Amino acid sequence: MKTIKTIKTIETMKTKSLKNKLLFYTLMALLLGIQLLISTPSSYANPISPAKGAELALHRLERLVYLQQIDKDFQSSFKSLTVELLGQRNPGEAYYKITLNQYPASDGSIRKLIILLDEKGKSLSHKVEGNLNGINAPSWPGRHPITLSEHALHFILEESMSGNTKISPYNEGLQRLEILPFTAGDNSLKAAIKVKSKLAHQFLEVILNQNATFNSYRLIH
Repeated sequence: MKTIKTIKTIETMKTKSLKNKLLFYTLMALLLGIQLLISTPSSYANPISPAKGAELALHRLERLVYLQQIDKDFQSSFKSLTVELLGQRNPGEAYYKITLNQYPASDGSIRKLIILLDEKGKSLSHKVEGNLNGINAPSWPGRHPITLSEHALHFILEESMSGNTKISPYNEGLQRLEILPFTAGDNSLKAAIKVKSKLAHQFLEVILNQNATFNSYRLIH
């Protein structure tokens, strides 16, 4: 009888030991999985900035014109853009909605190009709203307004990367960009790119020469 009890006791101990080992390995696997999630670099954790999204949307517009998928008037009649954060849940889904606006058409409507980007800046889709092209857009003797706006965004991105704290809010918080003609003191025509940020009370105005080279910038109310 004692022998039988001893054998049962040993079997019970072995069973408990096996269960403890299984529990131990399960916990270790969970901890390793959590560590990998924390330590693995993720583009979703570090999405592109709104200013970078705006720049990529402008590049995409030019590409769509080149491919003849949208009307070339989107280049010459471009007036403004807005950037909207969509609250993406998973990597690869739409992260930014960029709306590029023409000048008003003859009936007052505004033709728009809407581009969706993921967190990396990849274009997911585009669509055109409105049928009539804008009228009364300024005549730009140098570069077209898309290129001028791109160069203004290049300035913002480069200054932000270099640590310019006056410019950084317009990279991280850009909500709206608008390009307007600007007559300098010497009567030369410049491009004034006005940028609104949710992180700043003032507007940033980047002044470019007609060949798209940088002229100056200022913060205005």
